[in-house]
Amino acid sequence: MTVIAFQQANPQEMECLKKYQDWGIVPQIPVKLPGLGRFGRFQFNQKQLLSRCGLSVVQRKEVIFLSQHFHKIDHFEFLNIETPSADQKELKKAYFAFSKSYHPDSVSMLDLAEFQSAVAQIFQYGKQIYDLFMGDQLFFETYASVVAKRDQLFLQSLEKERHQIDPQQTPLSVQPIVGLKGVSVHKISSSHSGHTSNYIYDTGFRPQSGLPKIDTPVEPQADIDARKAKLRERLNQNLQNVKINVDSHVLQATKNVQQAQNTLMGSTQGQVVVAHTQEARIEQAKDFFFEGNQSMQKQQWLRALNQFKLAMEYDLANTKYKEHFESAKTKVNQEKSMQAWIQADEYIELGLLDRAYPIVQEALALYVDDQIALKFADIFKEFAFDEVTALLENRIQASPYQLQLYWTLGQLYLSKNKTTLARQQFEKMLTFDPSEPRALKILKKQGNP
Repeated sequence: MTVIAFQQANPQEMECLKKYQDWGIVPQIPVKLPGLGRFGRFQFNQKQLLSRCGLSVVQRKEVIFLSQHFHKIDHFEFLNIETPSADQKELKKAYFAFSKSYHPDSVSMLDLAEFQSAVAQIFQYGKQIYDLFMGDQLFFETYASVVAKRDQLFLQSLEKERHQIDPQQTPLSVQPIVGLKGVSVHKISSSHSGHTSNYIYDTGFRPQSGLPKIDTPVEPQADIDARKAKLRERLNQNLQNVKINVDSHVLQATKNVQQAQNTLMGSTQGQVVVAHTQEARIEQAKDFFFEGNQSMQKQQWLRALNQFKLAMEYDLANTKYKEHFESAKTKVNQEKSMQAWIQADEYIELGLLDRAYPIVQEALALYVDDQIALKFADIFKEFAFDEVTALLENRIQASPYQLQLYWTLGQLYLSKNKTTLARQQFEKMLTFDPSEPRALKILKKQGNP
């Protein structure tokens, strides 16, 4: 597969993408076709879909599809971005959703079974796309422009074929939408049956030539009314059954309370009841713990946190419940932190660091890792120098083998002419890697102490 060439793509764009080799590939047509959804005509292996693991069928489809489409679908399709544009805000939102599904921290509690390797590869591939787009605006804009033009040409060809099948159908409209820095993308819409749908044909059209239009029969109104009446009757009957069951349970619960009160009249019997109650609480804790694990597999972090908390309260002696509670708490805080960063990025892009800073502080209080610390340092090194250096020093304590932390901290000290402190960071780098070229070069430039 090579970078496609078509009339709307100018030679300068094609030459630009070729420099990126496989990462500059734009397939000739998208996999997502009108009326067929995200996976197009892709055929899934039913044995894989039914294999035992902690992923739902929907999640397995995503993993199987993406793992077999490295460099075979465009980057916007891979990250499930509906409309190609060089909009960093939309990219960050899409990557946040992508990370929730494939980041190692997000799947650490799941039994991935045979999909373990595929999930890891998908995350690395998606992260490479994100890093390329965020780190190279020219590539981002060029790639978005070419994909948008590819989509426009493809949908125009579909419209031409569609018109040949039925000239009376309402034509599709191709409306330009201006993306970031003038990159033009296109929204495709079709008016049919009184409403507008995007990228969806309601006319029964399929992209292969020669297939007839499918007419959906209209159900008579009398049949619709009769069906609704039957549904209402069934609903009323179900409500009545629920009321009978509730009354039965209330009566049984009342009897149980009376029996417990009678038993407590004697001390020996009272001890038996206490033991029975404690045993019941332990069993209930197991149920909460099981439900918490189920929620973790579904990435419902807040629900899992509450379930593990209940398990801890019902069985204080079980330390496993506390460990899982802390793990769920980290997930919740990480998600809240990422949401805060997304909000702060809007101000950062506008250069409003004073507004972004308090939001970022809240995000850092919730969750921080090495990459987040480096991002914070890069953005706020002039705005909040002391806070940045303090955070980097703390991260070095937590991750002493992460050489990039030493390098960044040393560079910051150099920018403020604190050469002694800077030298200390570069020398620490050499204690872990005596051949580290950046540290050797800068220490040689400064001369021996």
